[in-house]
Amino acid sequence: MKTTSRDSAVSPVVGVMLMLVVTIIIAAVVSAFSGGMFASEKKTPQATLGVEVYVGDGIRGEVPVSVSAGYSYPPGYNCENNYFLFEHKGGDSFDLNDIEIALEDRGSQMTFTKTDRPTTNQAFSCRIDPANAKYLNEFGANADGFISTGEKFTLNMDGNYFKDSIGKRLVMAKDGTEGRLTIAPNKRINYMIIDRLSGKTIQSGYVIVNL
Repeated sequence: MKTTSRDSAVSPVVGVMLMLVVTIIIAAVVSAFSGGMFASEKKTPQATLGVEVYVGDGIRGEVPVSVSAGYSYPPGYNCENNYFLFEHKGGDSFDLNDIEIALEDRGSQMTFTKTDRPTTNQAFSCRIDPANAKYLNEFGANADGFISTGEKFTLNMDGNYFKDSIGKRLVMAKDGTEGRLTIAPNKRINYMIIDRLSGKTIQSGYVIVNL
């Protein structure tokens, strides 16, 4: 009797199943990788803030003959009660260390963070101990640097002056920068509150300093 030998091939159904398994594994790996990328992106806080300006210490500085020489303040005068007041009206909480505030007046702009310091040049600053002062400060006794609904924080001003030909001005003179930001009362001052982690804006708008 003659015996015939044949080679058996893998069933087409099994081959298709193997391809499906490989495809599913690849899709799962790609999905997990993409999900990790999106999860690592920082969510920008969504919050509504009220903004007001207080000039409780008044405009007491005077401009000398040479503006580059600074401003002249009465003995014992300080401007610690001159500031922008921000109130958290609702939305996500955020850390003061994670934001920066940009002010713009008549084309000039300056940005402030929790680590920025006022100028130590007393000719331009009427802050108390400017070398150890900060721009951003939580308002109130229970300050922990974390701003939630109902809480407030301030952006303090550095100085101010009055001159007949110029009128009244408020001054921001950040340490380590060239020039100063002078703010004109009764004019529109634009602001942006920016989340430093995502680089996106939490809120923008404008405020008017009424004197």
